This record gives sequence, C-alpha cells and structure tokens, in this order.
Amino acid sequence: MSSLKSYLDDVSLAIFYKDGGKIASMISISSPELTTRSQFPVPTQYDLQGINNEKLMIVLQTYLKIAKVIVHEQDIVQVFELELELLQCLNRCAEKEDVWIIPPLINTTKELRKLYNAKLSILSKQDLQKQHDNNYDNNNNNNNNDKPSDLEKMANMISKSFQICLNDRNLDQNKSKRIAVFFFIGELFKIYSNLQKYDMARSIEKTLTSLRDGLPTMESINKSHAVTYLYFSGSIACSQGNFEEARSRLLRAFAFCGKSFKSQQESILLLLIPINFFTNKKFPNDKLWENYPISKSVYYKIFKSIKKGDLKSFDNEFKKIEAILLKKQVYIVMMKLRLFVILSLLKRIWKILGQNPHLPISAVQLALEYSSSHKPVNEGNFSITLDAAESTLSTLIASGKIKGYISHGNRVAVLSKNEPFPN
Repeated sequence: MSSLKSYLDDVSLAIFYKDGGKIASMISISSPELTTRSQFPVPTQYDLQGINNEKLMIVLQTYLKIAKVIVHEQDIVQVFELELELLQCLNRCAEKEDVWIIPPLINTTKELRKLYNAKLSILSKQDLQKQHDNNYDNNNNNNNNDKPSDLEKMANMISKSFQICLNDRNLDQNKSKRIAVFFFIGELFKIYSNLQKYDMARSIEKTLTSLRDGLPTMESINKSHAVTYLYFSGSIACSQGNFEEARSRLLRAFAFCGKSFKSQQESILLLLIPINFFTNKKFPNDKLWENYPISKSVYYKIFKSIKKGDLKSFDNEFKKIEAILLKKQVYIVMMKLRLFVILSLLKRIWKILGQNPHLPISAVQLALEYSSSHKPVNEGNFSITLDAAESTLSTLIASGKIKGYISHGNRVAVLSKNEPFPN
C-alpha cells in the first residue's frame, strides 16, 4: 500500500522534471489511487518540505482533503467547492510556471465540470428548480447580496485560467501557456451558453481578434479543443448575423472532428445545415441524410418543403423542431429560410405559366394562399391580400433572389428574360 511519503516523493520528482501529465494524475479525483490517498493524513509543513513550492504544497493539501470527502463523506456540495478551491490554487501556481502546469489545469477544469453535472443529477427536483430560479435572478437583478450560481463560480475561476494563459509573454512557443487558450475559451463558451450570457462570449471573441497573430493556430492545438472553440465561435457568429463567418468556422470544426466522432459531427451539422443553405443555396444531399440520421430526423422534411415550395408543411415542421432551433441558436436563420419556400413556389408558378416574364400578382396571391393552407380557395375569399403578395415579391426582388420589377398599376411582376431566378 502506498504511503503519504511515497506519494509526496513521486510528486516531488514530477515537479523536478516538470512532468505536468504526472502531476495531473497525482491530483485527479478519477485516479484509481483515490481511495488509498484518502487514507493519508493531511500533510504538514514538515511532510511537504521536499516539495520546495509553497503554492504547490497548498494544491496537494487541498487535493487530499477532496479525496477524504469523496471517499468518506460523499458530500457532493463540499467536493464541488473544494475542487473550485483546487483550481484556484493551481491558477496561483500557473502564474509563475511555464507550459508544464497546463495538464493539471486542464484536467482539474474537466473534473470540475463533471462534478457540476454530478451535483445537478444528485439534487432533488425542488433543489434543481431553486437553483434555476437563482440563476435567473442573478442574470436579471443587480442585487449585490445575491450569491453567484455554481456556473458563475466556475466561469470566474476558468476565466482566471484563461487570462493567465493569454497573458503569457514567453516567446518560446514550446513553453508558452497560450497553447491552452482555446481550451479555456471553449469551457467558458459552454458556461456562457448555459447562462445565456452571449455578450460575455462575444467580448472574448473581440479580445481574440485583437491578439490573433500571437495565438496558436487551430492546426497546432489539441483537435478536441479546436472543435469545441470553433463550434461555439460559429454559434456566436450566427447569433450576430455573421452567417458566412459562422459557416466557415463550423466547416472547420466538422473537418477537425473526423469520421470516428459521429456524435460531434451531428451536433455541428444541426447548426451548419441551415447556415450552409442560407449562405450557399445548396440543398443537403442524400448521402448526408444517409450518413447522419439525427440531422435527417430534424431537417429532412423541412428541406423537402423548401424544395417543393410548401409553406404549410414548412410551418408545421418548423413548430416541431422549434425547441431544437432555439437551443442551437439557429431559430432566426431558419426563419429566414421561409423566404426560400416562397421562392421555390414562385419558380414553379412561373414554369406552369410557360415562363412568361409577366407574372400576375393575382397568380402569386393564389399560390401563396393554397401553399399556406392546402385548401381550395373560394373566389374572392383570400386571407392573403394582393398588397401582401406584392410586398412578398418586392422583398424577393430587393434581396436579389428574383430579377425584375413590380408594375404596381398593372398588378404584375415583370421578370427578367435572362435568369429571373438566379442561383
């Protein structure tokens, strides 16, 4: 059985050789040695004299307290608070250390997130609702007496880790803590997304833009860190209406995933599919639906309705997936796709009328009415007025989706003889 002395000797050796991976495993709550370590007495200054780093001494003392609480008390609330304290201690160490400190910082951050999730699952429904209400109040009231939520505590601590890495001025890239910048940004983006504090996420993006030349490239960092950052960065760009930028970042995230990470690719596609169509005007192909069944279950029918020009089916499918669209931050861009349903419908009407460049507004009105209701129209009994139909056409012409102009006096759209419906 391992003793406190042998444990501390191993830690001391890892510190001497700057073996961050070893240190991460020595202070991990997932270690198979956790039960054994929980039996150790909390080390005294005398026990720790071989460590030669006061801040790391506190890290070890805090970790061994956590081990005892996990094994003997099984108090998830206390464990979570101690893990926050452990990350704080590591942050203090990281200020003076180089890149070797990154593995324990990253591992502790990941374990903190797991503890948060475990805490949520253990809380009763009543406690969970209370915490949700507290989060809402914290987000909407400027009461300094309000206690920060667990997510806010995590965000504050991880933000310090991010700043420590970002402010590393070491010119030797092999020793710079900036290699972990995108990991901590990804963790912060996850939290800000849960808290719906998108302004905080956008603020970080602005900071990165000003420092882009001094940061590691996506190709040089851990691929999972790159994917997480690019995914949330794409989501933020989408929420700001920067759809081209969102598409570019999501495509990179998808490419970094690799085919073996199908669930991550599916998650990216739920964002990327509507954004890609809006920016690129390309329908998802059959191969994509075949390879990604989750994406197909969400989007196949609604894109079928876009292709057919079927407004009623589009609206029905939109309602079914509304919760997913809101969660994925693509509600607005999906709403914009309704105009493409109308565009497909008008193109079909134009073809039915023999591709005549003079498209009567009354024909547009009739098509919109039937497509919206799937019911025969009684003469003169329209829910969509001629003015509304004309306004819809004007919007499509103004946005460049249709070439032509409106002759209001004649109630007709005069379409270009050369490609009235440009791709």
